[in-house]
Amino acid sequence: MEITLCVLLWAHDGQEDLFAEYEDAALKIAVAHGGQVVSRLRRIDSPESPFEVQILRFPSQVTFQTFMDDPLRLAMSEQRDRAVAKTEVIRVDEISR
Repeated sequence: MEITLCVLLWAHDGQEDLFAEYEDAALKIAVAHGGQVVSRLRRIDSPESPFEVQILRFPSQVTFQTFMDDPLRLAMSEQRDRAVAKTEVIRVDEISR
């Protein structure tokens, strides 16, 4: 069963470039596991809001979990810790396309 996720991400202040570098690499790994980047949006203002919002789709919970457990992604955890201040993942159902 396909799953769709809304991912809210906050960058550490001053680490926006490192954040973008990390997310670019992580999303390539997601795609390698069958994930699809439906949408990737960056805030324009309002610094208290998430820096980036992503809509991701995976063919199943299993493919999502294989992405999460991927050794390449896990090896980037130090970079992620320096770049990403907070993450919220919300499983959603799409109501229109």
